[in-house]
Amino acid sequence: MSPAIQPYPSAPFGSWRSPIDATLAAGHGATPTWPTYVGTDEIWWTEAKPERDGRTVLMRSVGDGPPREVLPPEGEWNVRSRVIEYGGRAWLVVVPDRSDASPTVVFSHYNDQRLYAYSPGGPAPKVLTPAPRKPKSLRYLLPVLAPDGGSVWCLREDLADEQKPTDVIRSFVSVPLDGSAATDPDKVTRLFSKPDTQHFLSGPVLSPGRSSAAWFSWNHPDMPWDRTELHVAPIVMGNEFEPVTVLVESSVVQVEWMDDDNLLVVSDYLEGAVGDQGRWWKLYRITRHEDGTWGEPVMLPGQPENEEFGGYLWGLGSRWCAPLPAGQVAVLHGKGAQQLGTLDPDSGKLIPWASEYTEWAGSLDVRGECVLGVAGSPEKADAVVEVHLGSGRTRRISDGPTYEDIAQYLPVPKDQVFTNRDGKEIYATVYPPCNPRYPVQPPGARPPYVMFIHGGPTARAGRSLDLMVAYFTSRGIGVAQVDYGGSTGYGREYRNRLREQWGVVDVHDAEDIARDLAQRSLAHSRHLAIRGGSAGGFTSAVAITSERQPVERVFGAATVMYPVLDLCAFAKGDTHDFESHYVERLVGDIKQHKDRYTERSPITNTRNINVPFVILQGLEDPICPPHQCYEFLAKLGERSGHRGEPPSHSYVGFHGETHGFRKQKNIVIALEAELSLYGEAFGFVPAKDAYPDGKDLGGTTT
Repeated sequence: MSPAIQPYPSAPFGSWRSPIDATLAAGHGATPTWPTYVGTDEIWWTEAKPERDGRTVLMRSVGDGPPREVLPPEGEWNVRSRVIEYGGRAWLVVVPDRSDASPTVVFSHYNDQRLYAYSPGGPAPKVLTPAPRKPKSLRYLLPVLAPDGGSVWCLREDLADEQKPTDVIRSFVSVPLDGSAATDPDKVTRLFSKPDTQHFLSGPVLSPGRSSAAWFSWNHPDMPWDRTELHVAPIVMGNEFEPVTVLVESSVVQVEWMDDDNLLVVSDYLEGAVGDQGRWWKLYRITRHEDGTWGEPVMLPGQPENEEFGGYLWGLGSRWCAPLPAGQVAVLHGKGAQQLGTLDPDSGKLIPWASEYTEWAGSLDVRGECVLGVAGSPEKADAVVEVHLGSGRTRRISDGPTYEDIAQYLPVPKDQVFTNRDGKEIYATVYPPCNPRYPVQPPGARPPYVMFIHGGPTARAGRSLDLMVAYFTSRGIGVAQVDYGGSTGYGREYRNRLREQWGVVDVHDAEDIARDLAQRSLAHSRHLAIRGGSAGGFTSAVAITSERQPVERVFGAATVMYPVLDLCAFAKGDTHDFESHYVERLVGDIKQHKDRYTERSPITNTRNINVPFVILQGLEDPICPPHQCYEFLAKLGERSGHRGEPPSHSYVGFHGETHGFRKQKNIVIALEAELSLYGEAFGFVPAKDAYPDGKDLGGTTT
């Protein structure tokens, strides 16, 4: 039993001492991804390592043994692909037929984007793909073992024009495993492609008999959560897909084979859907008839009406469902957070699997009666978790910290439904300040609150333990993670609230939640802040640049990370290919609504800023390029005369970082800069951190 914690004297909110310093919070970013069963007794996955310069390493657990890194330390291997810049499943393990032989992993190496093969304990990884004409201009993702067993099929991006990052051709290609293509580019065979650079592909999924392939695609200006086409094709001559049949035109985010003649599809709108069922991502079955034609999609019974069985597709290869050998389907489902369950596609019986893990990521795999995934909860950080469906036993596979020694400092979240100014429901998870050292506050004291705005914007806030949230709540600063209109997890209608309303609905929803907390005396009405990265950085910037009188301004500070600041430039190609037309759905056609683009762009409204802010930016960001930040700050510096001097602000650029911060040292700097901003804006001095027993953590006093 841990000793009782002795309280400190009362201190202003924001200045509390905490054992959760920036280094601890930054190291928490080692989130596992893409767990996969290999053979009969192994589990493999990837894991980000902030303390290793943000590299993504490949992990392996054999039987009940501890996790071990797979790749040799030499070479600084980084298992990550730049396909659509957000990547996805970038590796495959090939299991040999002989039991005494070692498996071989095929993976994309981030440093050069070429494919490599490696057998644990063997020689150094060998390169499989040829060197591109320009570094990193050929990128590979979602490898699958080809029917011949001697090659892998995968999705390849080819940056066709070196001067245009939005000119990309995507293909399915075959890469031999013997390494012969490394010096002979002709050995990489193109299986399927469209010359149209507006065309996007998911990876091919092969039928159990390896006679057919299924995939989905989409075209600008659609994103995969808007509209896709589901394709299926027989595999001819062992390496061609033809003829290609289009089965469904809707938002398909996953396709699986139940058997050689039945497809399992996750879609959120199909013709013939009953009532509102088709407005949420659900599971459908599509059956091939004896004459080779395909039937209409049929929704599987037993799926609750207002729950999602899928999610946003920012990482290609996501799996929210996986067929089980006995005919059932392991599923993730819920409104907001998603939990694990099993669905019988014939009887419609849905069995939820209650456990201490209440939030699951879309990365399921199955073996026998076992289901593997990444899961967490408000008390538990995301981990690789296995559930045995027969016994109900849950096993944690990855070996990340459990934070039991600081459990009393972790916030207790409250999922809340708010009402916005239009009378519509909006969702948020509220984390009040939490620190057992400060149980009593002066009468009437109210804490600062920060609205955390997720990126995307087509995404949602997670509900697993996040030490970046605890970094603030343990200091006396409340946090509200806002699932504004446009977020996923609440059906297509909720998502569509952001159609042509980006920079309006998201900002208003954040403001309305902040105002509600203040009106209920849960937050200090003049100590409210907003922060976010990427699309969340745009929302945060709009919140402090919009045309408002000072008395109407809700937020007194803003943290703006790797943001979109110039909508006009973004719409004209000042970004990567995947999102180059995204703003057409979020803002409108720029030819028809040029004024709208200008009015909502933070870069054209710097004259309105009257609160302190900080901008944090990766200097190698291909998605939200840093020059927009430079131009924004230059515009701000032009203020003079009646506009007044610019408010207090700072800019921190990070070498070696792209979109988001992966390196621990940079995450530490970013967190401490953010805390310093709030101290300046709200009049408190952040305390030097200390362990519960009084041992100095060596934190920074600002």
